[in-house]
Amino acid sequence: MSDYMTLYENCMLCPRQCGVNRLQGELGFCNCGPEMRAAVACLHKGEEPPISGTKGSGTVFFSGCTLQCASCQNCQLSHELLGGTITPRLLSEIFMELERFGAANINLVTATQWIPHILMALQSAKNRGMNLPVVWNSSGYEAEETLELLNNFIDIYLPDLKTISPTFSKSFLGTGDYAKTAQHAIGIMAKSKPLQWEEETLVRGVIVRHLVLPGHIAASKKAIEWIHTAFSNSVIISLMSQYIPFLSETGKQKENINRSLTKKEYAQIEAFIETLDIENGFFQALSTDDTWRPDFKKENPFPSEYAVPVWHYRFGFVAKN
Repeated sequence: MSDYMTLYENCMLCPRQCGVNRLQGELGFCNCGPEMRAAVACLHKGEEPPISGTKGSGTVFFSGCTLQCASCQNCQLSHELLGGTITPRLLSEIFMELERFGAANINLVTATQWIPHILMALQSAKNRGMNLPVVWNSSGYEAEETLELLNNFIDIYLPDLKTISPTFSKSFLGTGDYAKTAQHAIGIMAKSKPLQWEEETLVRGVIVRHLVLPGHIAASKKAIEWIHTAFSNSVIISLMSQYIPFLSETGKQKENINRSLTKKEYAQIEAFIETLDIENGFFQALSTDDTWRPDFKKENPFPSEYAVPVWHYRFGFVAKN
């Protein structure tokens, strides 16, 4: 057994610090056991331009989540654990295949609960010549010790900052410590990964995402202002507008906002951003429907213009030469 796998014996990978023995089948908050699960790997063209490249970011979507927000767009994975069992060896093969098809990077989506398996797979792929930057795409709810473990493997951090309000953290995210934990984690990320570019492609650095929530514009302004005050232009800010009023049947949170963001609300955020003199930032276009919402049961969970599937838990390797 790899030394990494012993981390599951007293699982403290996320800030919930459940301490369960997952190798013996005990389940913590994430409901994940000893076998890694993933749903799909694809060339994703819908990420931020600096990491999408020309052919797409090599995204791997993992099952489970250590946060499980209300109205998660990937609730099939985070709440329902959709996906199939996958070994570190197979994951390494997927990394190599994504590189072969021209991925700009390896993008690990919501993967904290599987860190031991993933580090083994990354080590194997790098030993075999895989030379892509690695993106850690997460909720921002990360433990300091876990980030220390990841740091030698990760080139780009892509965390959310959902809120800086402890009250809102408790009602919407189900944990009152999200805000301070995410703020601390993003500080560690920014210190360890200063921005580095190769032409227009980001190869090292931090992009902080913030999802603007309907009816909570003042809270979004506070979160955005905190990011800019704390890091100036040493991180990239990415504003997201894709909130959808949906709650998984297995959702654990109390609060769910039952409408989408309006043009007027998003315009307020755009105007506020302009007052802060932010040099590094992106706005997601305001969507008028939910056609982009992924269905991970399909070979391609996304509209064809957004993604090219490479591997799927039901169909195996599906990319065509």
